Amino acid sequence: MKTPNNTSVQAYIQAEFTQPVIDQLNDTYKNTYGAGNYVSTASNTYNSHSYAWNMKERGITCWLNTSPDLHQYWDDTSYEVTTETLATKIHYHSIDYTAIKSSVSGMYEGKFSTGPVMRHSPK
Repeated sequence: MKTPNNTSVQAYIQAEFTQPVIDQLNDTYKNTYGAGNYVSTASNTYNSHSYAWNMKERGITCWLNTSPDLHQYWDDTSYEVTTETLATKIHYHSIDYTAIKSSVSGMYEGKFSTGPVMRHSPK
């Protein structure tokens, strides 16, 4: 796979969970974080990094690890560091997580590991 500026990034294709596992993950996250914050279903086929840096830009569904390649998105100037006010994506190095700015003011949306995409405040 490639960044918008055509730098190669390693990605992984993974098998999907069974529907009972997906349903259980969705229910767990809805109960923990509130059903009103649920955006889309749990999946083993992609993670927060792929959701924000790849899939929201019409890329393939895949798993994108932080190391060794996630930094390519900003190192090749496909994206640049900015303020939270101007940001459309936010990457939290300390917790290995990426989210996009939500259409709901002051909120972000991100894929919780193998869980669903959830809406949340900045961490």
